[in-house]
Amino acid sequence: MVHKLNEFHKNKNNLQKVLLFTILFCILPFGKVLCQSNIKLNLSVGAGTYFSVISKGFLNDYNSVIGGIKQDFMHQFAPNISLIVNWNQYYSVCLNTSLIHFKLQENFSKETFAGSNQFRLLLEDFNITTFPINFRVKFSDFNSKYRSFFGIGAGIAYSKVEWKESVNTPIPNDIRVGGTIYDKKGFYPTISSQMGVELLFDKGSVPKMISGINLSTEIVYVARYDTIFERQIKQHYNNYPAFNDKHGIIPFMFGIDIGIIFNLDNTKINRVFGSNI
Repeated sequence: MVHKLNEFHKNKNNLQKVLLFTILFCILPFGKVLCQSNIKLNLSVGAGTYFSVISKGFLNDYNSVIGGIKQDFMHQFAPNISLIVNWNQYYSVCLNTSLIHFKLQENFSKETFAGSNQFRLLLEDFNITTFPINFRVKFSDFNSKYRSFFGIGAGIAYSKVEWKESVNTPIPNDIRVGGTIYDKKGFYPTISSQMGVELLFDKGSVPKMISGINLSTEIVYVARYDTIFERQIKQHYNNYPAFNDKHGIIPFMFGIDIGIIFNLDNTKINRVFGSNI
C-alpha cells in the first residue's frame, strides 16, 4: 500500500510538471509574439493511427521463449491536437499531443516439456498506451494556401504498459501461474519528426472559424526500455538471457493523421496580452 501511494504521488508530481510546462509554453515564451496584431493562432484537431516500428526484438524473444505467434501489435484509433503559433512567414511553433494505443491479444498451447505430450494453454494480453506532449517547430511557406511542411519536436511522454497472462496447466502446483507479468506507468523523453501538406479553404466557402485541413505522417521515438520479462524468471526452470535484458517497448511509432485547422479569435487573445489594437 505504501509503495502504491508513493507511486501515485510520484506520478501526480510528474503530471503537475507537464501541466506547468504547458502553461509556460502558452504564456511566457509567446507573450511578446501574441501582442503583435498580425499573429496567427490556429488549433488543429485530428485523428489517425500509428504503427509499431522496430519492435521485433521484443516480439522475437516473446515468441521464442513464451511461445506466442503474433508478429506485430494491433494499432488503434489515435486522436491528436495541436496549438500552433505562426512565428513568421517561414516557420511556426506549436504544442502537440496525441493518444496512442497498441494491443496484443492471443491464446495458444505450448508443451510443458519436450516429449511430455502435456500442454499448457496460455492467454496473453498486452495494452500499451502512450501520451506524448511535444514542443515542435514547423517549417513551411505560410503565405501559400497549399503548402507542404516539415516539423521536428521534443518533449515528454506519459506511458502505461500492462501485460497480463492466464495459464491453464495440467501440472499440479505448476510454477507457471501467469498473472500480471508487467505493469508500469511513467514518463519518458520523446522526440518526433513530422511532414505533410496543408490546404487552406477560400474565404466564404466554409465557416470563418475553419481555416483548412492537413494531412501528415509522423515518426515518434519514446526512450522506453525496461526488463519486461523479469517476472517470468520465477515461472521458468531455464533462466533465458532475454529475462535479464532490457527491451525497447515500441520505442518507434509511425503515424498517419488527418486534421481540421481552426482559426482562433486573435483580437481577444491580443487584448489579453496587452495589445493596443
